[in-house]
Amino acid sequence: MAMKFENPELAVDKRADRTALIYIAIFTFLSWALLSNSDHLENLRDGVSRSWIEPWLIQGTSHLAILIVIACIPVFLSRFPLSLENWKRRLPIYLMGFGLFGITHITLMMTFRTLTFPVILGRVHEQSLMRLDLWLYELPKDGYTYLLVLSVFLTARHIEQLRLEAAKVKQEARDTGRLRLKSGGRILFLKADEILQAEAASNYVDIKTQSGQHFIRMTLTALETLIGEAGDTHIRVHRSHLVKRDMIREISPQSDGRLFVTLENGASLPVGQKYKADLER
Repeated sequence: MAMKFENPELAVDKRADRTALIYIAIFTFLSWALLSNSDHLENLRDGVSRSWIEPWLIQGTSHLAILIVIACIPVFLSRFPLSLENWKRRLPIYLMGFGLFGITHITLMMTFRTLTFPVILGRVHEQSLMRLDLWLYELPKDGYTYLLVLSVFLTARHIEQLRLEAAKVKQEARDTGRLRLKSGGRILFLKADEILQAEAASNYVDIKTQSGQHFIRMTLTALETLIGEAGDTHIRVHRSHLVKRDMIREISPQSDGRLFVTLENGASLPVGQKYKADLER
């Protein structure tokens, strides 16, 4: 029997979609509770004689319909993937998606109210889908919700894809000792032991090798972790400095208690207080 293998990119998209749905469901529940209570308090303030359950029912049918429609968004995103390269071509499709989102939400909402009002409140729901003011009131709100929900799903997918990429890079470092690094739109491949020293430079890391200098867009801590996957070849001597162990030629204590390391290339680097113990070991 043949084994079934799932594309890892699709698998992380599904995981991201589940996470996004959970957060959206929690937010929707809180929104239902807050808006329902607010409507009830407004009725009391204005002296409107209505059952306390009516605002909860009105908001509940709307929020339930929204959740049902939102559950279809991951299918839509998978069928029509959105990226920086294709967003102009996809724009008409996503505009039509908004139309379907709004129409489905409003239709479901009104259907739920038609079915539940006689059972719970003992009277029919008076609004009709044929009323223009209903659509003019609901569609702008649905447009905001549509954009917000798309943003949540796309952000969740992007985060999970970044995690997958980071895991692949770490696995490659463990298996081959080679680091995959992004530098100015290029992908740079370096063996861990090629890196002589690295220095934090704002949002970048300045890496020095025998063959040259490279600016990598990552934190020094992230680089340290990645090098650690390839082997125990480097040591952090300062929050801004990471050096190859066998590049250290001398450790020099100063009269004021400070500590410096001198490298084979003659560079002198300060040792941070929190790194002294590791360096001495």
